[in-house]
Amino acid sequence: MTELTHMNILRGQRLNLADLIDVSTLFTLVATVDAPALRINFSCFGLDADSKLADKRYMSFYNQPTTPCGGVVLKCPANNAAIFTIDLQKLPAAVERLVIAAAIDGYGVMSQMGDGLLALAQRAVRRAVYTFVGSDFSAEKALIVMEIYRREGKWRICAQGQGFNSGSDVLIRYFGGTVTPAPPPAPTQNVAQQMPKPLSTDNGAGNVPESGNLSRYWQSQGTAVTVAYVTVQTGLLYFGSDLRSIGSRAKIEPALINPKLPIGKLTAANYRQPLLPYELSYSEFSPTARAAYLKWLEQGRNDPLASISYAFLYFYGLERRALVDATTDPAAKAELPNIIQAAERLLETYRDNAYFCGYATRFLAFVKFGSPETCTLKQYLAAPPDLKPAARPLSLPLNVKLALGQLAVDKVPVPACWAYAWLMADTNIRLKTPAHRCTAAFKQLFTDKYSESFGKGMRLPVNKTKIKASYYTASPSFSYRDLEKKLDIPDVTVLTSCTHKLQALADECAARLNAYSRFLGRNPDQENTSTALLELPYTLWPEGQKQPLQVFRQTLAASQTPIELQFAQLKAGLPDWHTLSKPSMTAFINRLAEAGLGMEPDPRFGGGIVHEGSNVVLFLDSGPQLTPSAHYSAAALALHLAAVVALADGDAGASARAVLGRHIEGWPYLETAEKNRLQAHCRWLLSDKPTLKSVKKRLGTLSLPACEALADLLVQVANADHAVSANQVKVLETIYALLNLDVQALYGKLHGTGADEPIMVRAAAATSGGFRIPPPPTKPTAPTGVQLDMGRIAALKDESKHVTAMLVAIFDQERVPEMPLPTPIPAGSPEDLWGLDTSHSGFIRRLCARPQWSRAELEAIAAECEIIMLDGALEQINEAAFDLFDVAYTEGDDPIDINQDINQEIVKELSK
Repeated sequence: MTELTHMNILRGQRLNLADLIDVSTLFTLVATVDAPALRINFSCFGLDADSKLADKRYMSFYNQPTTPCGGVVLKCPANNAAIFTIDLQKLPAAVERLVIAAAIDGYGVMSQMGDGLLALAQRAVRRAVYTFVGSDFSAEKALIVMEIYRREGKWRICAQGQGFNSGSDVLIRYFGGTVTPAPPPAPTQNVAQQMPKPLSTDNGAGNVPESGNLSRYWQSQGTAVTVAYVTVQTGLLYFGSDLRSIGSRAKIEPALINPKLPIGKLTAANYRQPLLPYELSYSEFSPTARAAYLKWLEQGRNDPLASISYAFLYFYGLERRALVDATTDPAAKAELPNIIQAAERLLETYRDNAYFCGYATRFLAFVKFGSPETCTLKQYLAAPPDLKPAARPLSLPLNVKLALGQLAVDKVPVPACWAYAWLMADTNIRLKTPAHRCTAAFKQLFTDKYSESFGKGMRLPVNKTKIKASYYTASPSFSYRDLEKKLDIPDVTVLTSCTHKLQALADECAARLNAYSRFLGRNPDQENTSTALLELPYTLWPEGQKQPLQVFRQTLAASQTPIELQFAQLKAGLPDWHTLSKPSMTAFINRLAEAGLGMEPDPRFGGGIVHEGSNVVLFLDSGPQLTPSAHYSAAALALHLAAVVALADGDAGASARAVLGRHIEGWPYLETAEKNRLQAHCRWLLSDKPTLKSVKKRLGTLSLPACEALADLLVQVANADHAVSANQVKVLETIYALLNLDVQALYGKLHGTGADEPIMVRAAAATSGGFRIPPPPTKPTAPTGVQLDMGRIAALKDESKHVTAMLVAIFDQERVPEMPLPTPIPAGSPEDLWGLDTSHSGFIRRLCARPQWSRAELEAIAAECEIIMLDGALEQINEAAFDLFDVAYTEGDDPIDINQDINQEIVKELSK
């Protein structure tokens, strides 16, 4: 989801929901709380006109996530977080109000939490946000966070923040629900009196262990136990009638299977039916629920559609055995591998349930990686966890911390796979949209860039802060559910110098993938199309798509000569796209550059859009340039004119080509990559037959010395084969006129005196009507040709060295012209620009004032417009611009360029 706050809702504020979102389609409410010491559950109550539960099935919580109509669906991606997907159109008429609530599971109060947030979002963009903090509350254990309700046929929204000093039970009762009361505690006179009496004689009372022999409550793996007519073969559970909870002798262990309690009919038992209680206990189950639990155990504990309540109840027993018994009982400690294996099987079956997945994952990490024995194993030799941007953990997993700490101690560089796991796991590192939208491409690019930047990997220092392994238990049996261990391994994840490096690399990768990400944002169903491939960096192309370019590169490397071919030949083995537009051509040229190839013409260097039959020149290009320098532009202008002169008779000839090649290599100020490109550009010019039309305007801006030097160069090109044709003289006359030079000077150069050898001026062809060279200003010329002063030729050769330098002075003055500021949008213009809200419309008005901004400037303007996340705002504005203009409104990260064409369209529209 785009990280964007477009409106801050204040506590108690009421708004029309339709002013924020489209109420006729799906939207989401995303709730998160920063409270590591608390376990907070979110729920949604569907209420009637009397603000009471319309139906108990319309209470959505972790164990009953979906309403019967499908109008509310709850997902819990991580601890203390929830996502409600809501479709108001599906709700029955009886449901008049939806209430989002939060309740603490276990110990603690709301004042202990940090920041809390509930975001209203639609189409992956945040529309409004209500924020709250622990300091807003005191001893509350439950909150009504937000309400969505009908009023006079319209849906409205209100940020509440109302607290209750009791937990989820009081919320249920407050909304008219019922909570099954817990059984009264047993008397404490003696253990025998505490044991409930059997309700029937056939419930397997013979299997009940003596109350004084507590070690027999645990049934090891493979042990069979019988309850009434049900036999459970698997073991790994507590069985008996009087095992007390860890935290209170007054409570029965929740995971204990008491064979003396009645059970329902097994054939009618349905373990897929959700259970309502938040905290589970076998002794508090109904007989029907007990039968369903035993049936689930008997049938292998592996049905992914079973109510998660049964998985949790069984998990409670594994927790107790591993975290309590194993600390004092050698037999229990020896059984840890079996417990870990059972927990892993549960996790594999119920991974899609975020609550259970979170508990099971942290439990396994705490048990496996929290022991001194485990610390001696090299965790970094194993594969890192496969973490995704969409489901980042609230805190760094213990195995990631342990592996990184061991790498530091062993002085081993951090491999790319573990660096990526660190990046995904550390929520202090901000991931931009491309990391979420194109995860596979981002991962591959990050891995490649990391290897380029750090070789074998970053080397981590050994710091003093030690790793703390902590776990908040799921079972209510524990009186204090926060457990903690300190490991003698450094916690390198607290080092900001390392996370800053990862952040910089992640930002670089996101920037490389911006165009690809935006394309997928507009066209989510075209991820694997050829058009999408043009936006994807070449290094990430499939090998089959890379091969044609690799063949071209190998051919060029072998010949060291540019290849001239038709564009259709180049395009034949590459991704096919239908529209040859400038954006798609530029994207293709960028991919060629990433493959080490260049093509002329190049739109980035002033070239036009080619078509299937166009001639192009392919060459090796290792230069990083994306735009022409002033020196390059000057040289390209000289080559353009020289090509026009050389082609005056239809073919340039080998001599003219050689002269131009020597000039390119001899021109000063040009980098090697620029010379390589100019050689290819010259080759393309001589195959494309350029005209003077495209350069007329530029020639009129040159100074007189530059014009004279350029004219000298063109005479040299015309005389490359020691004979100037009549057609070439005619072209030179035209160019002289465009340069505002005296044509008589041209004749003087052609008829210069004192030459050691003459220039032969060829007669025009018969079909041309003939051409006569005007006589020299002083003495007559020989009838057989024109003699050129060889001293002058030598001078021209010397002068050619400064042709480019003289032109550069002109281009340096014109390279960055003052851009006229666009007319700002009047402050009184309509506010709903592009369908955006007031804040973002005002932000666009401010952006219009200049063609370019620094990031710091835009962050300050965003704050003035009450926009918190600059990147999110730019993302939303660009998405809107793509919808309207098929192009982004802003480009770049710092500085940020503003599209002037769109500015003109905005002003034009608002001026109507």
